[in-house]
Amino acid sequence: MPITLPDVVGLVQLSSLSLSFRVDLGSIPNLLSRLPRLQRLAMHVHTWSSWSQRNHGILGRGDYELLAVVPPLSRSLTSLVAYVGPESDEDPAGVERELAWLLARAPALRSFKTEKDTRDAVARHIDDILASASARCVQHLAHVRMDVWRY
Repeated sequence: MPITLPDVVGLVQLSSLSLSFRVDLGSIPNLLSRLPRLQRLAMHVHTWSSWSQRNHGILGRGDYELLAVVPPLSRSLTSLVAYVGPESDEDPAGVERELAWLLARAPALRSFKTEKDTRDAVARHIDDILASASARCVQHLAHVRMDVWRY
C-alpha cells in the first residue's frame, strides 16, 4: 500500500525534500500547498493513487482545458524526481497522466527526472497538454528538462 504523508505544518521554510518510501501521489497536492518554498522534491511513487481514483473522470478524458482554471500546486518547485518503477499487478498509466498534470500545475518547474518508460509516457501526456486549448497557461512545460533517472 502507498503511504499517505503526515501533516507538515510548521515546515514552511523547507526547500528540499526526499521521500524514500512509496508515496500515494494523491497526497502530493496537499504537501505542496503546505510547503510554499519547496524547490526540490524526490519521491518513490506508488502506482495506485487516491488522487487518480477521486478524479478518474477528469484524468480519463484528458480534459486539459481545466488546467486554465485550476490554481498552481506550487509556485516554487523547480525540480522533481519521481521513481514509479515496475509493479507486477499495477498499470502505471494513471499515475503517468497524473504526473503530467502535476508538472503542468508547477509553473516554476525546470527539471523532471524519472525512469525511461515513465519519462516517455509523461512526455506524451505533456505533448497532448501543450496541443490543447489550455496550452497558454502551461507554456513552462515546453522548457522542462526531462531526464532519465537510474535507481
